Amino acid sequence: MTSNRDRNEPEQLAPTPAESLHPIDVTPEVTSIAQKMKKDAEKILNINPGYATYTPLYYIKEGETNYCIRVEVDNGQLIDVSGKYVGGAVMRITAKPVNKTDPMKF
Repeated sequence: MTSNRDRNEPEQLAPTPAESLHPIDVTPEVTSIAQKMKKDAEKILNINPGYATYTPLYYIKEGETNYCIRVEVDNGQLIDVSGKYVGGAVMRITAKPVNKTDPMKF
């Protein structure tokens, strides 16, 4: 039986990481959330999803559910991906291309 799920998409997202208003380490939980957010951002920005690697550079959490992750894609382009993590799902994804010197914000 085949699934419509992308083979790179995690089975389920990890528990919410500890709250922080500052960049925190890229943990397995952050990587799993970043992977889902990046996939949604690719659709928003019409980025070719033909690559499988990405690097979550750092991660900010504000309040209980708002996340911003700066992601570097294979061609060296940086994108800031923001969204809400609620009940194990990432929703309301927004994304924009950025430069290294741009401040990271929601």
